[in-house]
Amino acid sequence: MSTNRDISDAIYAVFTPLVGRENIHIEYQNGRPTDVEIYSGLSKCMFLEFNFYGKENNIHIHGLNNCDQKRMGLKILNLVEDLAKHIGSNEITLIDMSKLVMGRGNSIPLFTLYNLTTGQSWYNKLGYICKDPDFPDYHINQLEENKAKIRTVSVREFVSEEVEPMVGEPMGGLLEEIKIEFPEFELDPDKTIQEYFTIVKSILQQYSEGTFGKNKNVSLLGKLIKLIDAANIITTYPTNECILIKDMKTAGGRNRKRSVRRNKTKAKPSSKLRKKRTRKHSK
Repeated sequence: MSTNRDISDAIYAVFTPLVGRENIHIEYQNGRPTDVEIYSGLSKCMFLEFNFYGKENNIHIHGLNNCDQKRMGLKILNLVEDLAKHIGSNEITLIDMSKLVMGRGNSIPLFTLYNLTTGQSWYNKLGYICKDPDFPDYHINQLEENKAKIRTVSVREFVSEEVEPMVGEPMGGLLEEIKIEFPEFELDPDKTIQEYFTIVKSILQQYSEGTFGKNKNVSLLGKLIKLIDAANIITTYPTNECILIKDMKTAGGRNRKRSVRRNKTKAKPSSKLRKKRTRKHSK
């Protein structure tokens, strides 16, 4: 089992090359690291917030943010897994609150967009699985059902027969508006769910990165995804609050690396000893 010194040293060893030691903030309880915040070096945006729990030094991620840097979310998550390997954590947990930011105060749920294009969420693909005891086989069963549906069912059929009855709102007009607004992308509702939303995903990502024309009404796409999200049909999460778990014991989590010099940060008490809801995830 890692000592307090081992844990602190590992935190600095893993994250200092990315952000610098001065942007790593550790809180302590009785000399033991409990809560960690990692900030970007330039904008002081918070990349990551997590805490440790249990005797096995398990890690719960409260917030993961790319801070408007492309692919930074995956890089940060990989560093968390490196840390888990350093200190011998059994698992990493989080609640998927991933968003694609479309402007001030406007975002769409990324896990829904990924479900519509791949049948599973971004975190699912990386090994983070909902293991709710009330739904022990939910992920496996839904993954196969989702993949079959998105490859064979048209958007028109999906929306009219499954989404509309759940949300209580006619959506045929919205599909036609989208088709007219984006003629060059051929967003035909008769395409399969996967074909259609792969195009939608590309448009939204370009818009979010500032490489797509601002004269297009992308809010139409956001509205469509939010309505589908509200219907909660194509998903691998039985509940929105489901805690996703990555089992580090089966992911090579017992590999440890050489530690660095002892942490000299002054210890201070923390009241955040239990897991809490993830604040924001963006990738």
